[in-house]
Amino acid sequence: LTDRNITNASYDTLKIFAVAQNKFSIGVGASTAGVYTGNVTIDGVTGNFGVGTTSPSQMLSVQGNGLFSGNMSVANLTATGTLMLGNLPISNPVTNSLFVGVGAGILATAASDSNFFGDNAGANATNAESSNFFGAYAGSGATNAHSSNFLGGYAGSGATNANTSNFIGNNAGNGATHASYSNFLGGYSGNVATHASYSNFFGYATGEGATSASHSNFFGLSAGNGATDAPYSNFFGRTAGNLALNASSSNFFGFS
Repeated sequence: LTDRNITNASYDTLKIFAVAQNKFSIGVGASTAGVYTGNVTIDGVTGNFGVGTTSPSQMLSVQGNGLFSGNMSVANLTATGTLMLGNLPISNPVTNSLFVGVGAGILATAASDSNFFGDNAGANATNAESSNFFGAYAGSGATNAHSSNFLGGYAGSGATNANTSNFIGNNAGNGATHASYSNFLGGYSGNVATHASYSNFFGYATGEGATSASHSNFFGLSAGNGATDAPYSNFFGRTAGNLALNASSSNFFGFS
């Protein structure tokens, strides 16, 4: 096949030309120094069809954007950049994970082998592999959130160093710092507690706002709520040790 021109006086020239042996391109427009740029290329050996490229490496190779107004079915999907679903980007790579809900897991990093259920669940969580995020904003913005469970609205949201921990209940452990290897069970339990690693917070608002609360146990409604310098301590009972000052290495039992 030799080069062919299809010309209309009112339009540009359509050029069919050989790119290489058994490879042909179709281009539109006048040549520059006899050189044409192909918009569509057919490789006669491989059968590959290229759009916007003269070197199609796949059966269909598109260099540029694509728009499909109908349905598209694929057996497997691999994203080498950012995958957009309904204008929501999901960063690659993500393997063996499930995202359900608007913004669920959006921009979460290292999010393989995890589950994200609910509005913005796990959104922007970092190092979020092998974890579960259930509930609106559960674990949203949590850092180093691997091997943990976030169950409930805003549970563990914004918690830092939240690995290997459990956040169960509305706002449980929300904003807690250094929250690794800890358990937060109950609404607002351990909420914004600082240095809350290796601790247990059981009950509504237990240890809420407690400072330096590592290696401690908070059991009961508002137990240890607002206690300061509370490492290596135990708070058992409703409001036990509530607002206690310099509460390190201490035990608080019963209603205060």
